[in-house]
Amino acid sequence: VEPHNFLFAESEGNYVNVHYLRRNEVKTTMLRSTIKDVADAVCSCSNILRCHRAFIANMQQVHHLEGRSSGFMLVMNHQAGMVPVSKTYQQSVKTQLECPS
Repeated sequence: VEPHNFLFAESEGNYVNVHYLRRNEVKTTMLRSTIKDVADAVCSCSNILRCHRAFIANMQQVHHLEGRSSGFMLVMNHQAGMVPVSKTYQQSVKTQLECPS
């Protein structure tokens, strides 16, 4: 998956669901890997960051940041879904959204 087509990845135990674009359609692939291994592979791209213990997101694919009683959620482009932002990562996510690289 090209970095600009990567939307987000979600951990499910020893598996990771990777959501990405192919021909303007959202696709999902499950990998037998940990979220840490996926983060190490894709977070070298400046727009892709860890936003939660179980999620990595491409900040260029964020439509907007939505506040909820449970915290912040990233609303992704292409109706790909919503990604939670934990308190640990809130500042780095807000900084990246305000000043994209």
